[in-house]
Amino acid sequence: MLNLDLELTKELLNSVNVGFYISQDNRFKFVNREISRITGYSEEELLSTSPYELLAEDEEKERMKNFTRLALLSKFDGLPYEHEVKIVRKDGSIGWVVLRPLPAIYKGRRAIICSVFDITDTKSEELKKEELENFLNLVNKIIRHDLINKLSAAISYLDLFFELNDDRLVEKALKSLEKSVETLRRMRDLEQLAKSGMEKRILSLKDVFENVASHYDIEVVVKGDCSVVADDGIYSIADNLIGNSVKHGRCNRVEVTIAESDGKCEIRVADDGVGIEENVRDSIFDEGFSQGGGTGLGLFIVRKLVEKYGGEIEVENNEPRGAVFRITLLAFSK
Repeated sequence: MLNLDLELTKELLNSVNVGFYISQDNRFKFVNREISRITGYSEEELLSTSPYELLAEDEEKERMKNFTRLALLSKFDGLPYEHEVKIVRKDGSIGWVVLRPLPAIYKGRRAIICSVFDITDTKSEELKKEELENFLNLVNKIIRHDLINKLSAAISYLDLFFELNDDRLVEKALKSLEKSVETLRRMRDLEQLAKSGMEKRILSLKDVFENVASHYDIEVVVKGDCSVVADDGIYSIADNLIGNSVKHGRCNRVEVTIAESDGKCEIRVADDGVGIEENVRDSIFDEGFSQGGGTGLGLFIVRKLVEKYGGEIEVENNEPRGAVFRITLLAFSK
């Protein structure tokens, strides 16, 4: 166990580019300059608090308290050599550090001396990479789901054409194929957008829903407008909601109402279809859930994209019949 000389320790630890602190009785007793840089707090501010108060998660606080207790009792079996934790800096931002604590004697009493390595930049890159991989996986699901629906529709129209010899069915098949190409183009752009890290753009929700609605044969009425900052994934939200009302709701009419309130865009997509049974309402956004032989991806994709934009979605029955999807997104503010 280290026996620390205060003045020598201060001089030595302030001369390195690694964070060091000494804690005793669950309080900071010494912090070097690097700890102040990492956390954003001054030495005086840190010395009036506890190392655990900087940790971002309550579960992590309890874990570190337990590690410290065992180390001070010289019970090292099972204790990690180093520990990666998330901290909250003074400005409220999140940082990541690796801690390497050791038991020591400070002013004649047991203490902890801990080296602290700032890995925030590395961790941020790892999280961005993970987020990108998850997003690209979602893009692939969108492509598969949307293309299966559109190509299946085209095949059905062509099958009917050969049976009925109705030229209007060929037009519908071509329309479905055009929508397939458009989906591929949108998703290609979305994939490139994610890979390149380009910023999203300002989009009118009215324009988005009207563009998507033009590809459907049923009546779709769009009322109101609101602008959001999003990418082309917003089109997939609109397409899947209207498509769900048509395919599973078997509706004749969809009414989309868009309004801005308290800095948020509130979107209400209501149809006059068969509605959604109450016992499955909590499951319809789950991946793979389907009652009509579909892929079970449409509403899952909608939920994931809404969450990606920092929004929320819920569903309820319409009156006198049908379903209503309510989406809340952050509105663009100039």
